[in-house]
Amino acid sequence: MSFTLIALTSCKVIFTETMKNKYENAGINVKKIQFYNSEQFELSRKISASEAKTVSGKVQIENGIQKEFILVGPKTQGKCDSIVNNILYVSFDIGKGKSIRFKTEGDNSPYSIDLDSCTVENTGKRFPGMPNGSGGSVHVCSVYYNGKLYQAKYGNVPKLVIKNNQKTNVRVSRQKAKGVKVD
Repeated sequence: MSFTLIALTSCKVIFTETMKNKYENAGINVKKIQFYNSEQFELSRKISASEAKTVSGKVQIENGIQKEFILVGPKTQGKCDSIVNNILYVSFDIGKGKSIRFKTEGDNSPYSIDLDSCTVENTGKRFPGMPNGSGGSVHVCSVYYNGKLYQAKYGNVPKLVIKNNQKTNVRVSRQKAKGVKVD
């Protein structure tokens, strides 16, 4: 007697240009794929007192200056709003103008966050999601988000990931031993 067992497993994999092309060639619209970000990043900007009542993020006062913070945690769901060449514009929040650029450098290169005017600061503190011993280096970049200029901060470079459902076929053969009689 034999039968086939089909197991469906789901894991998150880094999204690459090769994967994008594979899905497009299969007739799958990339805008219909559920994306996730691999690492935490934070957006912040200084705001005026009148804006403090209307912003959707978290508002804090640092050294007398009001700031808005938007935290995009790891594994936050996102959707592709548009595609321009090798850049995907992905939203992690509802609303126009809330897309973040993710760019790839080639076939098997991941789609990584693509921001402007980046510098690396050594803060002495680990950014959330960074491994121990990373030394506290934080990337600080500029990004237009929701029509306003924000400062983006992250430790490890955020990449786009997707759930990859894989079918595993396992052929099982089962036999019953007939037994052996002693002469």
